[in-house]
Amino acid sequence: MKNTLLYKVAFIFLTLCIIAKTADTQTTDAEKFNELNVVANTANFNTILKDLSSIISKYKSGTVSLNNDDAAKNNSVCNRIAQTVVSTLCGPEADLTLTSNLSGVSYRWQVNSGTGIYTNLTDGFIYNFTTSPQMLLYHAPSSLSGYKYRCIVDGISSDIYELRFSNSWTGAVNNDWEVPNNWGCGIVPDRFTYVVIDNPTAVVNLNSNTSIRTLTLNPGTIFTVTAGFKLIIEK
Repeated sequence: MKNTLLYKVAFIFLTLCIIAKTADTQTTDAEKFNELNVVANTANFNTILKDLSSIISKYKSGTVSLNNDDAAKNNSVCNRIAQTVVSTLCGPEADLTLTSNLSGVSYRWQVNSGTGIYTNLTDGFIYNFTTSPQMLLYHAPSSLSGYKYRCIVDGISSDIYELRFSNSWTGAVNNDWEVPNNWGCGIVPDRFTYVVIDNPTAVVNLNSNTSIRTLTLNPGTIFTVTAGFKLIIEK
């Protein structure tokens, strides 16, 4: 029972990303990591914990060395912390260029449509230049709101780029939700839109059946759904 627990702890750690904090490469650490992947499939728990403890200590001191090639050899999920960059757009469609924050020789853009799985993109009407540092989204529809993109550069993932079609209330004309010019994008939000009403003195009346993706309200906002109608927030 004890050995089984130790094995699980060691195995879980080995699947995490070890981030190189210095530019120096110490081959011995990388080789030790290779050995650990083999040992992790055996019952040699003492060896696992001893070598794992050594790597953890070096990680805390900032001297861990596992370069990109070593990570690839070990089928590492990643060797860096990917940041999420949100691009806020106005619907119903928009053009956008995504630029990889990494440089290299090989580029492949991927998309996560909400399933948690990234799949390769190919050039078409919406997606263009999918094997270059910059990918163009042409007339991207609001239905792509919430989609996430990344670029695999020489086997390493770039930052994550998330699309959000968002619309903010201005109330420039009156209090009615259904008036396009009451919205910052000049259109009424659709079911894929992140809706923001952040004016503390705003008064908003909804007079129709409406679906949106999310709704952010200022606590001071007076928001009324007229009897007989309903607002569906899909996320």
